[in-house]
Amino acid sequence: MNEAIKAFKYTVGFFILLSLLSLGWNLYEKKKAEAYCQELKGIQVKLEKSQISSSTLKVEKALHNCY
Repeated sequence: MNEAIKAFKYTVGFFILLSLLSLGWNLYEKKKAEAYCQELKGIQVKLEKSQISSSTLKVEKALHNCY
């Protein structure tokens, strides 16, 4: 019986560890996406100041996925 309990504890521990790794990876991907959107917003401002319309439209389309 002790071995069954021990195996159960290891299994639960493994799944908790796996869940934490998954959560950490999701948070990392979210932060990376937010940084990309901020970079796109900066590019959009620069293009608007330079009045380059075709590139601005491409950036606006890419920014649409950020919201």
